[in-house]
Amino acid sequence: MKGFKKFASNAYRREPIPDDPLKLRVGIFAPPLVEAFQPSLTLPYLSAQMQSFGFTPNCHNLSSLFYIWLFRKVRLESVELYRSLRDAMSVLRDPDRFYNPEDYHEALEYLEDYAAELAERDKIPYTLFPASRVSIISKEIDLSSFVKSMAGTLLEKFLFDYVGFTLQLETFDVIGFSANNTFQLLSSIFIAQKLKQAKIPAHLVLGGHAVSIADPVVREDDELAGCFDSLVLEGGGDVFAQICDDLVKHRVKRIYKSCDVSSRYRQTEGLFPLGSPYHLSLQHDINDLYLSPHQIFSIHSAFGCNYGACIFCSSNRKSALYAPRNINILVDEMEWLQDQYRISHFNISDNNFSPDRAALLCDELEKRGKKIIWQCTSRVYDEYNTQLLKRMRENGCALVNVGLESASDSILNQMKKGYTVKQVERMLDDLAEVKMPVHLYCICGFPGETSRDSERTVSFLKKHAGQYHSVYFQDYDAQLANKVFTNELGNDTLGYDAKRMMDILMNDRDVNQNFAQYGNLIRLKGYPFIEDHNFLYLAKEFGYPVKNKK
Repeated sequence: MKGFKKFASNAYRREPIPDDPLKLRVGIFAPPLVEAFQPSLTLPYLSAQMQSFGFTPNCHNLSSLFYIWLFRKVRLESVELYRSLRDAMSVLRDPDRFYNPEDYHEALEYLEDYAAELAERDKIPYTLFPASRVSIISKEIDLSSFVKSMAGTLLEKFLFDYVGFTLQLETFDVIGFSANNTFQLLSSIFIAQKLKQAKIPAHLVLGGHAVSIADPVVREDDELAGCFDSLVLEGGGDVFAQICDDLVKHRVKRIYKSCDVSSRYRQTEGLFPLGSPYHLSLQHDINDLYLSPHQIFSIHSAFGCNYGACIFCSSNRKSALYAPRNINILVDEMEWLQDQYRISHFNISDNNFSPDRAALLCDELEKRGKKIIWQCTSRVYDEYNTQLLKRMRENGCALVNVGLESASDSILNQMKKGYTVKQVERMLDDLAEVKMPVHLYCICGFPGETSRDSERTVSFLKKHAGQYHSVYFQDYDAQLANKVFTNELGNDTLGYDAKRMMDILMNDRDVNQNFAQYGNLIRLKGYPFIEDHNFLYLAKEFGYPVKNKK
């Protein structure tokens, strides 16, 4: 027994940390849960940034792998159930049956019912619908209690079955977690606590959008996040590289920001290389990660926001720099992803894809005669006129997401949106004229908002119900950015919350006749509520054939 104890105590000992940071064994994890069956946006870009410095990180999308494990583990429980789940997934991957609304909804409902049954048992949202997931930090959630509640759940079983069994955790020198929503933040903490309990020797790093927004909640709560050796509050691959460099020099810190990056890792061209596209490394089982007949990839044209003045947004220039990339390099990368991974549809995930950027993309696609289907998100601009929107349609744009936020000029002014309700109406008219589908975002209960402001927004949405495809209602006091700007804006409001706004809107006869509601989202009837699936439906209806000008 003494010999065994001696052997066990040395089980996780390995070679000393190398002197060269480029020789470190680095793992990067995207923790559960994000949207099911799609590749992580964070991992390929973070990995590519690291590779540009000479690192060779090992990446794992634990979120998508969790869903694969969840649906396949039943093979040892019931072959009949497994076959039913497999058949439902096959329907959603079939190009004919996917676009048949009856087949689509039947298959998706079967999978969701199975996930919902497990969710009810574990009290964790194993849902295929992101609107149902804990993706925000709200006042009602006790973060520490939620992390503790993950013990004994399927999430923990997945951790032991896949993470513990498949990954050689003891070989990593550094393990990084990138959390982009609050559930990912909490599951990262849960996993890290387990790794520390098991005495995994790796230096654990936590970063991502959710960490940046949740600070100082995470930074100041040692019980919650004390399991991490370093926290990244700003930055991406450059900061991660600096942590690795500091680790081998024995000067690693607890808190890191962009200002901590040395000249060796500071990217003078911004966050993107200007001379060549990233060769993004996606998982070898990429086709397994899609619950749809066509692959969609979220791609960056820029980090941050080129407007950057909205007072409530985490991409406000006070919080985030704007780093664009050359549009020709973006299209190079799209073509490479098409050729390498057969990805045919792209979500340009910039917070604000401005008209000048859209025009440059159209120029490049027209020059190459390239057929690419895409969607984008933007604030309201006068420059988004019928001429430009028509070009976008002809070059494969199937959906424009627009930040309406409010139909009260007073609130838009307080938000520093930089446009008026009249300008919103003009842009909606032009979008409708070229038959471009549009999704609107509304913020409910903004500080200083009155009931009259809310009524104006509802009236606006009733009036223009024939000009938009869907609307998402976000409670201001429930969004992550609220935690950053509370001191500046406060939380006092007389405005309606999302539920009341939707109740009033759906009580309108015409709206109720044409729209369906799910969570905080209303959408034209007959279209999916899963965002990627809705995009594919619109792409089939509006995106093909792509008419490129010669």
